[in-house]
Formats: sequence, structure tokens, C-alpha cells
Amino acid sequence: IITGTIISIYQYIIHLILDISVYLVKQNIIVFLFTVLITLGIYFIINYFNKKYPGYYGSGVPQVEAYNEGIYNFNPYKMILFISINSLFAFFSNFLLGSEGSSVSIGTSIGMIQDKVLKEEKSNNHLLSGSSAFACAFVSPLAGICHLIEENKKILSIKLVLKGIYVILISFCISYLIY
Repeated sequence: IITGTIISIYQYIIHLILDISVYLVKQNIIVFLFTVLITLGIYFIINYFNKKYPGYYGSGVPQVEAYNEGIYNFNPYKMILFISINSLFAFFSNFLLGSEGSSVSIGTSIGMIQDKVLKEEKSNNHLLSGSSAFACAFVSPLAGICHLIEENKKILSIKLVLKGIYVILISFCISYLIY
């Protein structure tokens, strides 16, 4: 429920930012130039933070995959903050690569936070939450199930898939109702 709610709000904000960006660019040359200057300023600020906090840039998908493999660890709070900011400003500058990767990173971070709050170790909540975020970003539960199976081949079990289907469907329904 939390993943579906956060990802649907995130997707809604992305679409608002895209609409604002397109509106500003279509106004006149002065507004267009002002938008370009703001975008360049934002780029330099993001570049500064990416150098100060390495590992929290791009879509975050390589970091999540490395975390799932057990070879990398990251702070989920920083991941949510920096990936959200990076991606939202990328969308503002019309750098459209898609919101699926950042949604998976945010969703995985939500699952990691849930594990910390509930004091669960060796839980697969981060895997399920990341796949449900993928389903919400694509507006397709089948995409989330395929993501769960593809990204977790090494630890895949029938129990994980059934739990994943349940979590993905609930997150998708919440996201569909909100967005």
C-alpha cells in the first residue's frame, strides 16, 4: 500500500513537472532562455551533490541490482531523496528516459525502510517493493511480476512469486485508484 501510494504520487508529480516544462518552453524566447538558465543551474547543483554523495545518481538501478547481489549497500533515505530530485529535474529539462528505473529504486528503498522499521532481517520486502513499484510505473501488474522473476532468478521460489503477485496487485490497485 505504501509503495503504491508513494509511486503514484511520484508519477503524478513527474507529469506535472513535464506539463510545466512544456508550458514554459512554449511561452516566448525570454521564458525559454530563463528556463534554460534555471536548468543549467540545477544541473550544477545536482552535479555537486552527486560528487559529494557518490552512489546516489542516475536511476539508481545499478545500485539496487548490486544491493540485491549483496555486493553494495546504500542508505535508503538518501536513495529516495537524491534519486527523486535527480529524476524530477531530469524530467523538467525534458530528458525523458522514463520513470521506471527511479521508481524501482524508490520502491526498493521503501522495502528496505520497512525492514528496518519492522526489524526484519533476511526479508525479501525490498525485492517485492521494487517489483511493485515497477508495476505501478508501467501501470501493469504483469510488468511487476516479470521484473520480480527476472531480477531475482538466484533466490526465486514459489513462495516469493506468490507473495510477489499479492504485493504487486495490491500496490497496483492503490496506484490505479490514486493516479
